[in-house]
Amino acid sequence: MHGLGILSASHDGSIMLWAQSGKALMVMVGHTSIVYSVDAHVSGLIVNGSEDHIAKI
Repeated sequence: MHGLGILSASHDGSIMLWAQSGKALMVMVGHTSIVYSVDAHVSGLIVNGSEDHIAKI
């Protein structure tokens, strides 16, 4: 995420925001299946898509 860290998607349905040091800063949950993609916009919005056929912003 621009200036904050790195986003990762997970098989447990979560998205994590990591500091460049490797420290977990935030866990975002809400999907019921594997999250395949995650991206951040410069405005701060996070977009992600999952095997549960749902895209979230």
